[in-house]
Amino acid sequence: DEEHQMIIRNIQRRMAGELIPEYELHLKQRSGSVRIVMVRASKIPYEGEPALLTVLTDITDKKNSEYKIKKGEKRYRTLIEQLNEGFLTADENAIITFSNIRFQQMLKYSADEIVGTTIFSYIARDDISIMKQKKFNRLHGISERYQITFISKPGDPVYTEVSATPSHDKEGRVNGSFAVITDITERKIAEEKIRAYTREREEKTRELEVLRDQLFCTNKNLDRIVKERTEQVLKLLKQKDEFIMQLGHDLRTPLTPIIGLLPDLIQEENRDANQHALKLINQNIRYIKDIASKSLKLAKMSSFDINPEIDAVDIRCTVSDLITVHEGEFHSTSITVLNEVPEDLIIAADKILFLELLENIISNGIKYIQQKKGVMVFSACISGNYAEIRISDNGIGIRAEELETVFEEFYKSDRSRHDKSSTGLGLSICRRIVKNHGGSIWAESQGPGTGTSFIIMLPLWKEYGRQSGAQDE
Repeated sequence: DEEHQMIIRNIQRRMAGELIPEYELHLKQRSGSVRIVMVRASKIPYEGEPALLTVLTDITDKKNSEYKIKKGEKRYRTLIEQLNEGFLTADENAIITFSNIRFQQMLKYSADEIVGTTIFSYIARDDISIMKQKKFNRLHGISERYQITFISKPGDPVYTEVSATPSHDKEGRVNGSFAVITDITERKIAEEKIRAYTREREEKTRELEVLRDQLFCTNKNLDRIVKERTEQVLKLLKQKDEFIMQLGHDLRTPLTPIIGLLPDLIQEENRDANQHALKLINQNIRYIKDIASKSLKLAKMSSFDINPEIDAVDIRCTVSDLITVHEGEFHSTSITVLNEVPEDLIIAADKILFLELLENIISNGIKYIQQKKGVMVFSACISGNYAEIRISDNGIGIRAEELETVFEEFYKSDRSRHDKSSTGLGLSICRRIVKNHGGSIWAESQGPGTGTSFIIMLPLWKEYGRQSGAQDE
């Protein structure tokens, strides 16, 4: 109906002398199909009367082709706009004719700002010459992939990878180009960080190599110095031990006959003053001989060649034997001795050296238990692979600062400096004996007047037996 009314109006207007432009009209065929025609009408005289000459041109196929092209273009543009990559087209002068949304987002420009401008407006200054070469390549029909840096509207660099291809007109001549553009800014930044980190690591590695070489030279020099000093120390220790042993022999040799003669002289001397002097001489000579004997023992215990003859030693039985040997001394000094060592507690030790170890601690205890009712207690228990032997008394005790120094050679506390029977070597010998057995020894005391406990750790026989068996295998 609408087209019918349009035809009537156009006829009336044309008959009235108006110029009517050509227009489209839909005609329905007898078969029911619709054809599109282009209508051109001209006013002419016919048999003396005004008439219309109308020409109808069938444009149905043309309109269908145009529809399909427009539909294809629309689909193509939709696809381009939805790409996650940037896309643009440019003519032969590098003027941008189209850019998709992604490219606009990359550079933060709108489509109106981009279209109609030259591509060189957005290229980083250092890459202008590269882009000129790429334009030249495109005009010569070359497709290629390359990296280029754009500058965004805020002025930030946008690193991209471009895949560019020349475009052609109907005659096959190059009339521009189109390109797919990938934003690789994040990758570039990450790569630069990696390169910077790598450079830093390489620099650190070079520094470490220099330090390693310096350390190697230093260690080499230290090894040489330590070796020289160790040899010197070992030589001095050997000379010290040889000197002590020689001194001990030299002292004991002349003292032996004197000690043998003095008792007879004391007995034959009738004058009290002379007898007292002879007794004093005898006491000091015996003290000197005791120092010489213990110095010899200490030197022997310090020797690197000493090897204890390890055997199974029953602690309780050994303590019982020693209590019997010193029964007179304990009785005369009113000391009560308790053997609380459990039965069948066996250690791996040199029996003679173990006896000497206990002898020294007993002698030390008898010497410094000054109460009327002294007590000395022997006890022991198993601690891991060791037997923990504890010898406690209620003697004069030890100050905290002396608990370690009492084991040093020739050390005497202030309370024993005037005791002529103390050589200051007994506990040093104890420590050497324990050390040569692979054990440890220490003292515990709450202070003066609180008594002292000596704790000795020596390996159990069963553990020593297992280790020996493994070594034999």
